[in-house]
Amino acid sequence: TQVKHAAVSLVPLANGGTRIMAFGNVDPKLAVLPTWLINWVATKVCYVGVWQWDRHARRISEGKKDCAHRVAMREKKDFYEWMTGRVNSCTATFHAKAYFGGALAPEA
Repeated sequence: TQVKHAAVSLVPLANGGTRIMAFGNVDPKLAVLPTWLINWVATKVCYVGVWQWDRHARRISEGKKDCAHRVAMREKKDFYEWMTGRVNSCTATFHAKAYFGGALAPEA
């Protein structure tokens, strides 16, 4: 598999959600599979995976069931607080880079 370019964009939405866009130029080196099938898997199957990721994340955040992820978040509270801070500090930068075509937003 050859990955020429890849990027992920996280865009905050007015309703509090996040739009996730992933772009890539990937050659899986599978000459026996038709291009249309590879494109279908990349768009449809990956969408289902992201949907399941979202569903699982919502279940964890609601806290209705004490799963392994919630236990880890409780036991490693310092790490997860640090990680949350890092993600929150990068969100504006990611959005600005996407909006300004890869460059950081000019200072206001």
